[in-house]
Amino acid sequence: MLFRPDFGTLAKIDPMGSVSEIESEPMLFSASYSFARRKGGPLTQRCLDALREFLDLENKQYVIDTKSVMLMPGMYPSIPGWHCDGVIRAKDGDQPDLSKMDPGKIHFIAMISSNEDGVSNTRLLNENVAFKVDKTRVWGSVNDELEKRERKKRLKTVCIPDGDLVYFTQDTPHRAEPAHSKGWRFFFRCSEYHMEPMNKIRHQVQVYTTPQNGW
Repeated sequence: MLFRPDFGTLAKIDPMGSVSEIESEPMLFSASYSFARRKGGPLTQRCLDALREFLDLENKQYVIDTKSVMLMPGMYPSIPGWHCDGVIRAKDGDQPDLSKMDPGKIHFIAMISSNEDGVSNTRLLNENVAFKVDKTRVWGSVNDELEKRERKKRLKTVCIPDGDLVYFTQDTPHRAEPAHSKGWRFFFRCSEYHMEPMNKIRHQVQVYTTPQNGW
């Protein structure tokens, strides 16, 4: 499998939010743009205002997810490990089908945190890589290979700072970094996705304390 990362920064937004702002921000799961405008809080609106300069959010289908978490050093805000977003699975619980990877599908993300030096950020692969992927444990095998190269200092990556509104393609491997300081983190993602929005409010989220080996 050949992964060809493609990403860039579209805009800069205010990277800071108070603890009370992040803590009280409604969390959206699989939201349409109109639902996000109606139900999202000030931090969501900050991201949407910036993204609207680049996308036709009113007339094209996008799925929006947001998440607020309080982290301690070493905690992960999402399932750890290298992976790609939105890859089709035949059914829930199946492994992603990399033959259906679509580089034309784009994700847009931004992070806002309570600390000036950030809390936990997303790291992107920054070079083309090719290797054999185990179809029975797709992201587990991807993570194993990229971590092996990373340990040997043979992997180029870049970490997205708070306040950068970034786009990346579906075939751009990335991962959440463990928190490096205590604080609150707000995460925003807008995706071109193959499923219709479900327009839900998220009432709970998980943090992770140990690395996972795919899912």
